[in-house]
Amino acid sequence: MNKVYYNYRYFLPHPPLWGDLEHCNRRLDELLQFCREAQVDAVQFYVNTRFATYYMPPASVEEQRAWIDWMRSVVRPSVKAQGISWQLNFQMLLGCGGWGQDISSCYDWEFMVNQFGERAEGCPCSHGRNFRAAMGAMLHGWAETQPEVIWIDDDFRLHNHMIDKSRGMDFYCFCDEHLARFAEFSGTFYFRDEIVNALTKPTTLRSKWLEFCGNEMVELAAWINEQIHGVAPECRIALMT
Repeated sequence: MNKVYYNYRYFLPHPPLWGDLEHCNRRLDELLQFCREAQVDAVQFYVNTRFATYYMPPASVEEQRAWIDWMRSVVRPSVKAQGISWQLNFQMLLGCGGWGQDISSCYDWEFMVNQFGERAEGCPCSHGRNFRAAMGAMLHGWAETQPEVIWIDDDFRLHNHMIDKSRGMDFYCFCDEHLARFAEFSGTFYFRDEIVNALTKPTTLRSKWLEFCGNEMVELAAWINEQIHGVAPECRIALMT
């Protein structure tokens, strides 16, 4: 028979913001005891969350450096010594959404623009140069812990980043950079309203836009792959959908 593989997702507090070191080490001991008793084969540790919110990425790797170093030097060896697979759930990459809060001042990167021409505060445009520099450093940092698997979470998407739920689902990205990239892809420049109006009809423009968005996500996935494998070439990359 094929073995059933038990994979446990876990949020371990880290010093100094989410408990002192004594508390964190006690939690780690309790986790390892639970894994032994429950015969858990792998633990995915939630990482890359902003301290103030579960739904947004950090602004920089500096926010996370103490946590990265502690998990690399203490948590990973403790987990591996028990024969448990060391994995990371990279919780935030593009961000789930600002939940109605303007948190743009927390970030020095470019933001997504939805179908109404509104910025998704905190959610970065996937092609922003500042975003890629900052997020690339975070991917490098967590890859330094040499996980067996890094799971990219479900904020890896071009829809539903929560500006205003009362108007239904929002979709992206209609920033100037993406409009220019779409013009290069399609051979014609279109304004945001032209594209949005075509998306509810079986038009050629709609097909081109959807193909373009698919290509954009493939390119972003390839970029993530490069960032991780440049530091941890044996790490597998998975996607939470």
